[in-house]
This record gives sequence, C-alpha cells and structure tokens, in this order.
Amino acid sequence: MKNYVLVVLATLVCASYAKKFPDGWITCKLDDPKHNECLRGAIQRTLPDLVKGMPKFGIKTIDPLTFEKIAIKQGNGPISLDLTFDDLDIYGIHDGTVDNVVNNKWKNVTADVSVPKLSVTAKHYKMKGKMLVLPIEGEGKAKLALDNFKAKIICEFGEETKGGKVYYKMNKMHIKLDCDKFHQDYENLFAGNKQLADQMKVFLDENHKEVFRELSPSLGEALSAGLLQLSNRLFSKIPKDEITPK
Repeated sequence: MKNYVLVVLATLVCASYAKKFPDGWITCKLDDPKHNECLRGAIQRTLPDLVKGMPKFGIKTIDPLTFEKIAIKQGNGPISLDLTFDDLDIYGIHDGTVDNVVNNKWKNVTADVSVPKLSVTAKHYKMKGKMLVLPIEGEGKAKLALDNFKAKIICEFGEETKGGKVYYKMNKMHIKLDCDKFHQDYENLFAGNKQLADQMKVFLDENHKEVFRELSPSLGEALSAGLLQLSNRLFSKIPKDEITPK
C-alpha cells in the first residue's frame, strides 16, 4: 500500500497535464480550498488502474508489490535480530483505502492509508537473534499477514535542475506502520526442530502486538529506503512546471 500511494503522487500529477489523461481520473488544483480532499479521492480512483499496471508510466502491477530484498537489523532491546527477506511479495493492495492526504505545496506530503488484510510471502528468509525473551533462528520460506493494516507516509521534497528544467526530488521518507494482528509463519525454524518451532509459533502468535511494535520501525525504515529510490525515478521524469504550472 505504501508503494501505491507514492507511485500515485508521481503519476497523478503527470497524467493531469498529459495529452491523454486516463479515463475517469480526477484533476485537483492547488488553489482549491478542498484540494486535499480532492487529491485523496483522485488517488483512490487510480487504484484499479495501478493494480492492472500502467506501462505508459513505467508502472507494473502493484498487487503483488514486489521487493527483491528487505533487510532488518534490530539492535539492543526486547528484540535483537538480523532478518533478511528475499523475493518478497505483498498482496491485498487492491482492497486499500486512502483515508487522508495533506499536500503542503509539494514541500511535504502526508498520506494515511489502510488495508483490511495484507498477505506477505517470501521465497527465502534468514533470521538469527532474540525475539523478546527467546532465542530464534531459521532459514527457508516465510508467510506473514497483517490484519487491519494502517500506514502514515510522510515525504519531504526538494528540487534539482537537469537539462535546464527543474524537478522535484524526494529527499526523505518516513513510514509509520500499525496493524491489529500480525501473523508470522517461518519454515524451518531451529533447523527443522519441530518441538522448538511449534513453541516459537505459539509464542509469536500470543505476543504479536509486542513483536510488531518492536519490529515496525525497522520495517518502515527498510521499506522507505526502497520506495524512496522508486519514487525519485518517477519524479525525475516529471518537470516541476508540469506538476505545479503557473
């Protein structure tokens, strides 16, 4: 869902001034007193098209949303963990809702989004460390699920000049994550020791709120790094005067 909002923020303003505006899309003027509400609705309207994919804008489907690698290094605290996911796919974005958008003249943009349920699969994970009071290690496939998922995405913008044209550049991104239930299923925990693995699965399920609270900042940081790069590839194709014409 996070990637969806950032992609839309780039493509929506581009399409607003393109020769062939996508059918059914909504334009929003910055000087409109209800600009934020207009933009929220406009982004929501684009979801079906983005799920299908929009080659014209260089956008593949966002459901599933794919990451080649996500690495989490959690230091001191209740959770001390090195965790890496490879070939990770996120499903469920098609059911997402854009709850609120605040656009401060493209100096910063804040978006609140929610999804009833996100399902995550990883072809490979590797983990070693401490999960609350228990040691944990494993390597194999992984499945995660987040019920009633919510994210607050805060993006800060600057400008850069290329070829005589000025472009917006996203300098920083911060993502705050939340969910009601965090399910975790890791294959081959403890080198296949079923007794230890079953005990850990029960422990993770019973303590899902604490685990997610500890992991969510690192998860948000890892996602931000990848999405910042993706977003800037999009914004680098859209001159500022197309986004905010005089």
